[in-house]
Amino acid sequence: HQPLRDDVFPEPPAPIRTSAPFLFRTDYRDRFKQLLDMLQAGDAPDQDEIQDMQERINQEQRIPEDQALGLPSSTFGGRGAVKPGDRVAPKGVPGSWGAGEGEVSIEELARTDAAIRAALKARGLGEAESPESADFIIVNTCTVTGRADRHARSAMRRLKRAAPSARLIVTGCYPVWAAEKLAAMPEVDDVFGLAQRHELYRALAGPTADGEPAGFEPEIDFGGKTRAFLKVQEGCDRECSYCIVRLVRGPVRSLPSDEVMRRLAALAESGFSEVVLTGTHLGLWGTDLDGGNLVSLLRRIDGAEALPRIRLCSLEPFEVGEELVALIAGSRRIAHHLHLAVQSGSEVILGAMNRPPEPEAIRSTVKRARVLMPDCGIGADVIVGFPGETDDDFEQTYALLTGAPFTYAHVFAFSPRPGTEAASLPNRVHPETIKQRSARLRTAMAAKNLEFRRSLIGTTLGAVALDRRDDSGRTEALTDNYIHVAIEGAHPPPKTLLSLEITAAERRSTRANVADS
Repeated sequence: HQPLRDDVFPEPPAPIRTSAPFLFRTDYRDRFKQLLDMLQAGDAPDQDEIQDMQERINQEQRIPEDQALGLPSSTFGGRGAVKPGDRVAPKGVPGSWGAGEGEVSIEELARTDAAIRAALKARGLGEAESPESADFIIVNTCTVTGRADRHARSAMRRLKRAAPSARLIVTGCYPVWAAEKLAAMPEVDDVFGLAQRHELYRALAGPTADGEPAGFEPEIDFGGKTRAFLKVQEGCDRECSYCIVRLVRGPVRSLPSDEVMRRLAALAESGFSEVVLTGTHLGLWGTDLDGGNLVSLLRRIDGAEALPRIRLCSLEPFEVGEELVALIAGSRRIAHHLHLAVQSGSEVILGAMNRPPEPEAIRSTVKRARVLMPDCGIGADVIVGFPGETDDDFEQTYALLTGAPFTYAHVFAFSPRPGTEAASLPNRVHPETIKQRSARLRTAMAAKNLEFRRSLIGTTLGAVALDRRDDSGRTEALTDNYIHVAIEGAHPPPKTLLSLEITAAERRSTRANVADS
């Protein structure tokens, strides 16, 4: 399937529908045996089908499902055609993502979940209290790894078992390249790709009176969340060998700066004191517009009045230049927090990933940020076990992360994504080796993070109060430089901007007091 775009396909094609009956036990048991026979004969059957059949057998035998990995998708249960004004809110499913996504995918799902809620709410739909009472169930999928696809399919089967009479609808990234496969699942009633999102809304409840910009959702309803997420960029033109996002999300499209400012003002008016700017590839904002880039957009935001604090989602290291770092360092609105898609510290592995093989440039970028912002939180996404990664390659990654002033890292085991170049690369790293390397890197980065947090004791940081408490009942907050803290002796309302003095830092917690004004 080619990437679909709203502006290229103003009238999206009709959703793919399936009326396939549920499989009887003998059907899938016989097919499972056929697949295993093919495997033993040296043929190459569909691995996803084998895993699906095994899961069906496990479920039939009442083997508990392993939920430790969570689900890389979100589900919504809704009652159709309810009275206008009823609330629409998502039913969240714990998330676990594979190589390369890190915080960005979590933020992306949060943003799309909120967009779906807002769109359905605007059309008069309300949320059911449980899947069992829903008239329809929407599964919003992630497809960045094969594991994400498997867990999404598992969610669909589980939800359909819980609510066999509900209409189960699949949307998100997965359908863009596997619509027919999803439509063939007996549990699935309708499939809508990314470019068919508005067709989904119209199919459920009809259109709204207002027009909606092509490629972006109209308004965002975060249902009481503390921080908002504003997507300002979509698509990617890079060709990383492990990533399918470019094929799924299509070419680069940017939300015009005037519209960005309008939406930020609306979020501020709604009470949000922090907004995360997100994008499939945020650093490419503006490359499809006439003039302007991410730095110019941030300058405009930074110079405006009455806007929330801004946090940036993940960025490519080679797009974080001196100008951007200096702007963030001198801003009182943009959070002192950088999260970089490092992926590897080995020139050889970066080359195999089709990424700029410049680990020294990454090191220089991070050091520059630390000099200009001594309190800056600097994170990294890293893939361990990419095909061909030798001990020496890993040691170079380890040296980069431990030697440069990173403060935390998201470490991912390589997960081959069907349809990508990396999925067919030879010299796979043994899973046990990947596990050992990942554990060693996580341990080292946890020690660096503790050292960084302890270095901040006695300093005062900006923060936003969150709508949650720790095990001891203390209100939690997120600092400007991305440290989760527990507030001693006070319970400020959610979304409140605070000045906090860091008082203690331990392995799993950081504590702070509200600073005297």
